[in-house]
Amino acid sequence: MGRRTPTYFDTSDWPAEVGHAAFTTLVKSHLPEVHTRMIELDALGLLHVEMGILEGMTIQAYNDRLNVARRYLAFADEVLARADAAALNALDVSFVEGLVFGGCDEGIRDWMPAQLQKAYDEQAARRETQVK
Repeated sequence: MGRRTPTYFDTSDWPAEVGHAAFTTLVKSHLPEVHTRMIELDALGLLHVEMGILEGMTIQAYNDRLNVARRYLAFADEVLARADAAALNALDVSFVEGLVFGGCDEGIRDWMPAQLQKAYDEQAARRETQVK
């Protein structure tokens, strides 16, 4: 069974067909920050420009989140390189193990620096042993 997209909006009162006017109204109602950006860029009335602003803000939101996650992972990697025994244990048990045991999907591994990936892989291997 695939992932289910979370429901963010009650669409029961949305029109059956969304044209330009409805799109703008829905953006104003449900994504006020996007509507504000459209006003700031003097884009209201230009559907493709409005849609482009939504696209750009979507990419920005994704990249910001990704960049923040990568920043945290890079920080953990730097700590790992310098950790004393207590910090190493805490990083392994309270950070890496949490990521392995379901704090996020396995795709986060791809965002990790090499040293942190190694710690993740070791923790994942221990998990596999425990599960069996």
